[in-house]
Amino acid sequence: LYQFGLNLGMMEQIVDDCQDVLIDAQNSVWTLPMLYALAGAKKVEDCRFHTLLSEPKATSQWGNDVQSFLAEYDAINWSLKVAEVYRSQAMAALAKLPDGCMVELEAYANRHSYQPA
Repeated sequence: LYQFGLNLGMMEQIVDDCQDVLIDAQNSVWTLPMLYALAGAKKVEDCRFHTLLSEPKATSQWGNDVQSFLAEYDAINWSLKVAEVYRSQAMAALAKLPDGCMVELEAYANRHSYQPA
């Protein structure tokens, strides 16, 4: 059950980070999508993103710029694929349990997953 909980928790956190990416960016919370985009960015773009994070964050243009930066590196879809790996690992952990134990846990994990585009 530990492996199931660990992997399911990782999956849920990554999905949440993808859904709340602008809120996290506004609060300077570094999440997997942002870190992935920064890892792929060249120096100039890296500076551009750091500048974005230090600017006033209440404008729609700011949100569009952050989303554009993340889209340029396909950061959301990549992160959702990572979340799917964690979901698969959670399902594999359940497969080791007796059949009656895993039905509800498997249904829960499948309800809370999010497929990448």
